[in-house]
Amino acid sequence: MKLQQKFFTAILLLCSAFSFAQTDSLDFKDGLFLPGKKYTMEGITTLMITKVYSNNAQTDSTKKETVLQMVITSGKISQKDSLFPISMKYLRFDELPFLQNAEIKGYCKPLKMPVFTEISIPSIKLNQEQSNDLINKMNDPHEMLNLLNNMQILPSKKIKIGDTISVVHPTNFPAGRYSKVVTDYVLREIKDGKAYFNVTRTQTTENLPNNITGEGTGSGKAVYDIANHAFLSVNIDGEAIYTYTDGMIKMHVTVSQTTVVEDDP
Repeated sequence: MKLQQKFFTAILLLCSAFSFAQTDSLDFKDGLFLPGKKYTMEGITTLMITKVYSNNAQTDSTKKETVLQMVITSGKISQKDSLFPISMKYLRFDELPFLQNAEIKGYCKPLKMPVFTEISIPSIKLNQEQSNDLINKMNDPHEMLNLLNNMQILPSKKIKIGDTISVVHPTNFPAGRYSKVVTDYVLREIKDGKAYFNVTRTQTTENLPNNITGEGTGSGKAVYDIANHAFLSVNIDGEAIYTYTDGMIKMHVTVSQTTVVEDDP
């Protein structure tokens, strides 16, 4: 597998994205980063896979936990062009350990999508062509959403208690295979500068190999820091069932994501 394919497979695996008086509405702003901040993120995914054969003669179970840790730092904003530098560094990447300490740099405007200009992977020496190719792909809007999926990018919308914000994450795979995850965030409370959401998630797939059919559902909670425009935590527990000719596969997934936002002088 080419380096570029390995890198974006890693990004997809992250896929398959912080005090006010209490009120009953929230003018939710999309966007990601503010200048002069440090975002320390950790994502833990626990996956239990159970395979049940059609004759019930045998059942196989496996359990796997993967951890992703990264730090994003944003510099001071320029008065000239309102831009600030930004750096994303992977501290731990269980799915692809060779990406540990990989760093992506670029620039950004407040609460806008970043533009990346350079990448370094200490375990691999990139030539200029490989580096340019990766940077070009990272700046593609579709790949950008995959890259920043853990930041929980939601659209701008004024909402009140009980309203829903929905996000669709479609993924196209080779040979016409397709997966779509719909995540609904229902605002249930605003208190002490934080917005609290109930979260539901559904996954559908099409054209899976070997006559496999399946779907998944999940639910959980999320906490959003209003001042810093960032989710402090997202916790989802879900299950997917896939059936095929010789039986079925049950997948139980627990996802826990946390972000600590600090001023970075």
